[in-house]
Amino acid sequence: MKKHAIIYLLAAMVALLSSCETDIDYPTEYGQNLQLELNSVVQSGARIKLFVSLATSNAMAQYPMVEKYSSFWEYVYDWGAVVYDWDRKEHIARNLTHSAHVTLEVNGGTPIEMTPTEFVDSSARVSMWYYTCDYRPQPGDKLTFKASCKGGLLGEDPAKTYEAIASTMVEPVPEIRVNSIERVYHKWNLNLAGLGRANTYLLDSAMRVSITLHDIDPSVPNYYNMYADCTLRSYTIYLFSSDDLLFSDPQLTTAWGNWPARFSSMFDDHLFNGKDYTFTILVPEVKFKNEPILHLQVDALSQPLYYFWKAYERYRIAFDDPMANPVRIPSNVEGGWGNVGAVSSTRTLTYGFWRVGHQ
Repeated sequence: MKKHAIIYLLAAMVALLSSCETDIDYPTEYGQNLQLELNSVVQSGARIKLFVSLATSNAMAQYPMVEKYSSFWEYVYDWGAVVYDWDRKEHIARNLTHSAHVTLEVNGGTPIEMTPTEFVDSSARVSMWYYTCDYRPQPGDKLTFKASCKGGLLGEDPAKTYEAIASTMVEPVPEIRVNSIERVYHKWNLNLAGLGRANTYLLDSAMRVSITLHDIDPSVPNYYNMYADCTLRSYTIYLFSSDDLLFSDPQLTTAWGNWPARFSSMFDDHLFNGKDYTFTILVPEVKFKNEPILHLQVDALSQPLYYFWKAYERYRIAFDDPMANPVRIPSNVEGGWGNVGAVSSTRTLTYGFWRVGHQ
């Protein structure tokens, strides 16, 4: 009897597993499941570059902003250089459209027409298009981008119109105070492969910097990024370390590059909402013949941009891990997808390492 019960149980399990097996037909060809995609990182006081394209939603796996900054944003730090490099099948010129109608509304005011401008990417050997206008965003602005585009570009119904809307706030410029800078002994364990004569550089000291940050607005969550680099004539190392809880991120379980695990340069204000907060960072001193320069800067990030980069930090450490959980790249575009965010930065503070004494 027990033997028959086991057979019946196995048969039931097979039937259950068979009934749960479903084929999901997901369109992946161009011209199917299209949406308007909007992407931009708006910088306070700078020219706006809004990229507009028609793309299938499964292209999220090759998110254009991710592709651009996956290896360079920690070093180049160029917020205005968001360009497309995700289409490996040479369809980039077809997908990026310059035939859309795009407007910008500032604080709910009269729509401003945005015009397409060609941008030639010499490295990819393709021409791209972004939309821009004469208006320069200011802190406190609420920017709303509206885009529409007729179909037919990729073989879909030419009578169809695609529309998308994205909004972001331009945060006020953060207030910071550098309290002290000290040159201290600190042994770094860095991998500088590919940076020329990196093995001859001395990495046994650091700048210990004490900074006080004033929170922007206690009534809402605020989001920040700490930027610090050591610059020589030939290259820049954007890297720092800190024991402060401010930079702790338990979701980053794996180190990436020279950034340690559970460490992020981006943070919110939950530890100091509405107050001043003082923290200390260590910036590596890379020495080779000429003396290096220290640059310090704090950025206020809009919420969409903060969530995008936080998601990407998880994405980049899980990219080659077959057992990793999927990472959802957030979108703040209605009717389409993409990410439109903004950043306001303090002026860059510059210090010469040679002017700071040893301790």
